[in-house]
Amino acid sequence: MSDQSDFEDEGSEMSILEDDDDFESADSDSNSNNNADSTDSEDESDVPVVRGPWVTINDPETYEHPSEIVQFEQRIGPINPPPINSHPIEYFDRLASDPATGGSLINILVTETNRYADQYIQQAENPKSWVNVNALEMRAFLGLFLSMGLVKKPSLRSYWNASLDSWITNTPAFKSVMPRNRFQNILRFLHCNNNEEEVPRGQEGHDHAHKIRPVLDLLNNTFKDNYELARDITVDESMVGYVSTLSLYCGKGGARSQHGSGFDLVTDLVNPFYNKWHHVLVDNAFCSPHLCHYLLERNTYMTGTVRVHRKGMPSSFKRIRVPKGEREVRQQGQLMAMKYGDRKQVTFLSTFSDPRIIPTTNARGVRREVPTVVNLYNKKMGGVDLGDQHIQSYDPDVQKENYAGYAKRKQDQTALPAVLLYALVTVSAGFTPSDTFNEHMQMHHTHLSLNKLCGLIILK
Repeated sequence: MSDQSDFEDEGSEMSILEDDDDFESADSDSNSNNNADSTDSEDESDVPVVRGPWVTINDPETYEHPSEIVQFEQRIGPINPPPINSHPIEYFDRLASDPATGGSLINILVTETNRYADQYIQQAENPKSWVNVNALEMRAFLGLFLSMGLVKKPSLRSYWNASLDSWITNTPAFKSVMPRNRFQNILRFLHCNNNEEEVPRGQEGHDHAHKIRPVLDLLNNTFKDNYELARDITVDESMVGYVSTLSLYCGKGGARSQHGSGFDLVTDLVNPFYNKWHHVLVDNAFCSPHLCHYLLERNTYMTGTVRVHRKGMPSSFKRIRVPKGEREVRQQGQLMAMKYGDRKQVTFLSTFSDPRIIPTTNARGVRREVPTVVNLYNKKMGGVDLGDQHIQSYDPDVQKENYAGYAKRKQDQTALPAVLLYALVTVSAGFTPSDTFNEHMQMHHTHLSLNKLCGLIILK
């Protein structure tokens, strides 16, 4: 789940309208201005609450919400950040440590990596020597891993290659920080939890994410304690939950409500933010009329793309095909449903936005007129893609199977929020012009990863 701050690249637009389609004429649902469509009653057999009929809005430009949108008055932004002149590594340490529990990402990795190495050696037929890793060495290891994302090479071995044939692409810093064999040994035994405490699959208490659970819990606590979300909150599948709550999908299984896993996931993630008038944005994997009403009853707005066959959707939306540039709009209390024709048929639900046309400019500088809800969705949901783009800067593309690779990605996801928080604080304080925000972030990727995290430690 991610927060949409003022520092998003507002010039970009996430395309939700991709393929060209031939359009047929739309069916006319009503000749009056606002008429109840008898065919658009809810079809939510699993949902006991009856929301009422969908009402056709023949002139979308006259659309009005039944009740005024409540002003958002919550505090937003970093919570008690380090001093303005602090280095980005101090933000990384803040996010990677939980004062309430005394735990830290480094301590978790040190303890569990040493534990797993000892367990492995005890069971090995031909045990090899292992020297326990300490916190200083683990920081250097993580710093090297981050740096591999900044300097792309074809293999792990090539980072330590110092032959004359590769003098153009040599990276002597890696060798000066840690020998390659030591790096590979730490990588081999890298662990986040005790294997001996894992409840077997199929038994009560089994946790699909057991192997990385301590890291997930730590980051969820520290992200929450160091940043207050702005009004707009995105819930989406993403490589990076960069300032708020992380939830790992482990496949089907386990108890879930009658409303489905998508409903459960959104309500579980958004639960801490109820009754503050946040605005949640989702894609059609999660959106439904019932979820919109459910969140609104908890003083939380919602906007999202939706599949026309979701329970409770206007039944006429399943039949009609809207011409390019046109809209079909329905209203059910505070909830607005709009089917929009562009290069593809797209349907929206929103308790926050409206279908009125506004002028906008896309990423290519082309001016066009689109419904307000489309412009809002494109701009805000684009933040998820933006976060994924930034985290690619740290991705070393060094494969590590199963949970160890995921744990490594969690380390990446701690680095990105650290740089984000650093940039937000320094930009807001006037230290860096906001128009160079992205360049500012990229510059500090290098500073965060090797120079400070490794501490330029010489490990021979």
